[in-house]
Formats: sequence, structure tokens, C-alpha cells
Amino acid sequence: MYLKNLNSSNIINFLFALFPLSFILGNFVINLNILLLLLFTCLFYKKEIFNFNLTFLDKLIIFFFIYTFFVLSINFFKSYLSGSDFPETIINKSFFFFRYLLFYLIIRILLTNNIIQLKNFFYSCLFLTVFVSLDIFIQAILKYDLFGIQPISNRHFSGPFGEELIAGGYLQRFSIFGILPIFFFIKNELKRKIVSLIFLLIILLGIIFSGNRMPLVMYLLFLFAYFCFLFKDKKKIFLSIFFSIIIIFISYNNSKFVKLNLSTFYFQVNNLLNVFVLNNNKSKLIVEDNKIILPYEWEFTCSLNKMNKNFYLGGGIKSYRVDGGCNSHPHNTYLEILVDLGLIGLLILLYILYQIIKKINLDKNYNIELKNIKKYSIFLLLAFLIEFFPIKSTGSFFSTNNAAYIFLVLSFLITMINLNLSKR
Repeated sequence: MYLKNLNSSNIINFLFALFPLSFILGNFVINLNILLLLLFTCLFYKKEIFNFNLTFLDKLIIFFFIYTFFVLSINFFKSYLSGSDFPETIINKSFFFFRYLLFYLIIRILLTNNIIQLKNFFYSCLFLTVFVSLDIFIQAILKYDLFGIQPISNRHFSGPFGEELIAGGYLQRFSIFGILPIFFFIKNELKRKIVSLIFLLIILLGIIFSGNRMPLVMYLLFLFAYFCFLFKDKKKIFLSIFFSIIIIFISYNNSKFVKLNLSTFYFQVNNLLNVFVLNNNKSKLIVEDNKIILPYEWEFTCSLNKMNKNFYLGGGIKSYRVDGGCNSHPHNTYLEILVDLGLIGLLILLYILYQIIKKINLDKNYNIELKNIKKYSIFLLLAFLIEFFPIKSTGSFFSTNNAAYIFLVLSFLITMINLNLSKR
């Protein structure tokens, strides 16, 4: 029996530790990893699944998924009564989106029962984020990376991600977990600070060279919060932030692609301010590699026009792309929810976020020997807040890459909340 339990635990932990790697290998591997984790958990831990007690936050998230089916049903019957064809894309995406609810619940069950060894997952994040950063550096210098992949533009170096320009987002996301082994398992305070700063510097340069602008902004916000947490002396905090700014400034003045990348980011922000704040409809077109890049305010305006068609309920998951005339998604989580799930869907999501923030009780006793998720509170909170930062441009909330990560973080965070509540 002991050997059986040991083998089942090893399989689960191996699959869980592979999640950071699956995000590099692509959506198929992410979905395969989720499927295998679901199957093996159901096979090995039936008792834990049936004995799991849903919390109020769990029920809220389940209700959110039920609502997506309700929106699908309403729009389907409206289309049926009008005699028009209902897009199969919305039906398929709505049903497949349900897998993330199962994924969320399985991770909650595994974490609650201490089946998952978080340390393996965190070390995996540490190794892979450093590897991706170094691969990006090699690609920027040699014009091809360790796998022979060449950059697709003069300002994007995506390393192992190839034509998918998401390396910066990957580094920004998983580095938050990658810093944890350094912070909690190096006991000497001076060594811990030196190693963590070297790691953060490698990730910062990796994001800069990736050409992804918003992940860079989010990472700088993370650095600010991290330095406030790491250093109690305000002078050290500002020195660390100043050091980060100097690195960006040097990169800007010594690299043409970094200068071009930050310049296009400035134009995008300036256009958004002109259109939505100053009510000035004149926006500048951005030309890159002899191609016109659509400004973000075009996509935001398109979202505002589409949400008025089904303002309260929305048109269903991925309905934004069905009508045509716009990009595949609005590049903002809140606008996408408004278009696909309507005002009611957005209010449900905001209520979930409110309840999570309300129930968070950060554990300030960071004991190195503590073996539960509570000691990672501040990092989980940062990962959560960055994902739902309201004014950032994002990928589609419903895409495999984003949804898998978001519900992974939510499972971590809600487990931490329940552990804190149980200790009160």
C-alpha cells in the first residue's frame, strides 16, 4: 500500500512539475498535461475527491462556469428562433472551456490534501525561466537560438517559443514562482539576496530582449513590490529600482531593437490617451517591417461597439471573433468578458475578485520549515493581481495559455486563503 501511494504521488508530482515546460511546448502539451493530471488524480485519489468540501469561493467559480453555459444557451435559442445559424466556434469553445473548472478543482483537492510537493514545481519554474532567458540572449546575439530558431522580426526574440511572441509573458509569470526556491530555501540572508537579485536581473534582461512591452511593465511592478518585501530600508528599495531603470536605459541607448520596441509602446499608449482620455480621434499609425500595425485603440473601440449588441449577457465565449472586422480578441480581459459574457459576467468575475482580496490574510511568519502554501502568500497575491491588472493589454482570457495559468494561480491562492481561515 505504501509503495502504491508513493508511486501515485510521484506520478502526480511529476505531471505537476511539468506544467512550466508544457507552456513552452505549446497548447497541445498543456491540454495533454491537464488531461493526464485529471485522469491520474481520479484513478488514484477517488476518496479525496468525494470527501472534498467546496468552499464559498469554489462555489463562486463553479457558478461562473455555469453562467457561461447559460449565456451559450440563451444565444443559441435566440439564433434558433430567428432562423439563423449559430456559430459552432462559440459552442465548441464554451464546452472545452469547462476543462479549466475540472483542472481548478483537481489542483484544489491535491493541494488541500498535501499531495502536491510545491518545491518541485518551483524549482522547475526557476530552471526553465533562466533557460528561456539565456536562450533569448543567444538568439539576440547569434540570430538563432539553441534550437536553431531564428527571430521573426528585428525587435522580437522569442527563443524556444518560435513564432509565438509570448516569451516575455512566460518569464514574467513563472519567474514569480521561480524566485521562491531562492527566497525560502537559501538560509543565509546575504546569499539569498545576492542570488535572488542575479535571478531577477537575468529575467529582466530576458523580458527586455523578448520585445514584449506589457510583461516588462508588469515585471517592473513586481520588482517594486518584491524589493519592498525583501528590503525594509527605503534607501535600498529605491536603489534597487534605480538600478533596474538604469539597465533599461542602457539597453535603450545601446540596442536599436529595444529603442524601436519601447518607441512603439510609447505610440500605443499615446494613441490610447488621445482617443479615450482626451477625446482626440487622431491616432498615429505604427509601421514596422513595412507593415502597418493596428493601434490598440482600434481594437478597444471595436470591443465597445460589439458589447452593445449583447450588453447584459454577452454573445458567448469567443463571440468577439465571429462577427469579423476586428482582431481575434480585444487585448484586455475586462473588455473581452464584457463582449463574450456581458455586464452580468463581468460583475460575477469582479465579485469573485473582490471576495478573494477580501479574504486574503497574509501570513507574516515566514518560517523556512513551514511546509504548506501559506508562506508563499505575498508571491501568490502578486501573481494574482498582475493577471487581473485592469489597464494592461492581454491575450485572450479564454485561450489555453492564459486560462490554464489563471486557474492554476486561483487554485493556489484560494487554497492559501482556506488554510489561513482554518488557522484563525
